[in-house]
Amino acid sequence: MKVPTKYVNNLTNQEEEKLIEIMKIGESEKERRRAHCILLNYKGYSIDIIADIYDKHRNTISELIDKWEEQKFQALIDEPRSGRPTKLSVSEIQEVKKK
Repeated sequence: MKVPTKYVNNLTNQEEEKLIEIMKIGESEKERRRAHCILLNYKGYSIDIIADIYDKHRNTISELIDKWEEQKFQALIDEPRSGRPTKLSVSEIQEVKKK
């Protein structure tokens, strides 16, 4: 039995253009990958194919699509996580990013 799949509903031209921009120059690799997943799904690629492309579980891709439908671009950004605060100052972080 074939596993059912879902697809992103109705992207506007502006949303599609913004996703392409994020995919190319997004702040993090995860954000760029998530934008690409949404675009691939919108263009007809199944959850299973996208999961194979990125070596992720199909449920991960399915959850991303669900989150996209609810939150749009906010779904692409990682939520803050708990953990030890950084010891680096803002200027030190910027210096590391330059390298």
